[in-house]
Amino acid sequence: MYERSKSLEEIIKRRIERESAISFRDYMEICLYYPEKGYYTSQRKIFGMKGDYLTSPYITPLFGRIIAEQFIEIEGYLNKLHIVEAGAGEGIFAGQVLKRLEEKGVEADYTIVEPFENLKTVQENNLKDFKVDWIDSIEGVKNLKGCIFSNELIDAFPVHLVESTEDGLKEVFVTLDKGEFREVLMKADSRIEEYFKKLEISLPSGYRTEVNLDCIEWLEKCHDALKIGYIITIDYGYPSVDLYSQKRNSGTLMCYSKHTVTSNPYISPGMWDMTSHVNFSALKLWGEKFGLSCLGYTDLANFLLGAGAEEIMKEIMVNEGYSSYAIKFQSLKTLIMPGSMGTTFKVLLQSKNIRESIGGVSRKPFIREEL
Repeated sequence: MYERSKSLEEIIKRRIERESAISFRDYMEICLYYPEKGYYTSQRKIFGMKGDYLTSPYITPLFGRIIAEQFIEIEGYLNKLHIVEAGAGEGIFAGQVLKRLEEKGVEADYTIVEPFENLKTVQENNLKDFKVDWIDSIEGVKNLKGCIFSNELIDAFPVHLVESTEDGLKEVFVTLDKGEFREVLMKADSRIEEYFKKLEISLPSGYRTEVNLDCIEWLEKCHDALKIGYIITIDYGYPSVDLYSQKRNSGTLMCYSKHTVTSNPYISPGMWDMTSHVNFSALKLWGEKFGLSCLGYTDLANFLLGAGAEEIMKEIMVNEGYSSYAIKFQSLKTLIMPGSMGTTFKVLLQSKNIRESIGGVSRKPFIREEL
């Protein structure tokens, strides 16, 4: 039963008092998703300049326009296109895609997976000119022939915090000390030990990092929903060898609010977005265990260039003139230039029952990583 009369901090502390300690993963889940009070479930403005951070669709409307070209390519392989977007934010990306598909005369079904009513209401308003269906869980998708797409979704899944000690791998739990949050180390969940074993990763003593087990569950559900087609995952992260390297021995967990950042997750619960970098090696490994093929891994810059960014810019020059071209290219540069978001963000392409690749992963990436 949800407690709505108390602050989120009080709710968390009451739960800790009942259980003596909760895993950091559960603490993070409450902070982000507690009904009406969590970061994503409240009425606060999250996205855009007036929110807490910018995502690619807010930086340039060309983001969705370019990726729409990949959906069109997929439609050519499947003869029918059904796009399922998870983590749709305010629906800005969906609007960009659907407008482009409309311009190109391509018909497609579009479904948004949105468990939160506050975000669904905003999406419905922003997408009122398009035909879109909504479901509250990926498990509502059956026998999909198309593509499951996400942009900055997996980094917001709650993660287990772990620390390697001389006594073995320990997990961070949250307890109370004189009414304040305090971390304690307890025996790690056996699934976490199995996670590192399968990835063949051994952490040195004193090393602290995150483990995202929820993303593995998510990927299995995506596999089950897909009959034939693709999964496109865009997020910031690294392969295991880089994510768990010595230079990241304090982990990657960060909190964002009003375009400011902190590494302290215990300040004003529910008021900060909490994220950690994605392990793309884990997505590839478990995807293959579930029956998904890995067709490509690249950075966002080369994905957009391979998908047709240059062709779309030429189109803008011809149809709209140099002035419009210059303005739009300036915003696009943030996503396609080395050292920018274009290299920070990565793209993983997986498929089920189809082996044809797509243009976005055809170019040699700026990154030199291997999964």
